[in-house]
Amino acid sequence: MKIEINSMFLDGYECKVPEGLSEILSVDRGWGVKPKVINSSYEREVKKENGELITILRKKR
Repeated sequence: MKIEINSMFLDGYECKVPEGLSEILSVDRGWGVKPKVINSSYEREVKKENGELITILRKKR
């Protein structure tokens, strides 16, 4: 599977996509099967918008 990152947004602002990010994410076995809690102070939401998957991280209060 080839993953290509075209754009990134942080709090509504577009961020530059680091060079090589798509290649790192496309490496075989680069994705885990089970979701891991990386930082419990954030909530993660994945939704489909206009045919694209978007991951939203929100800081818990």
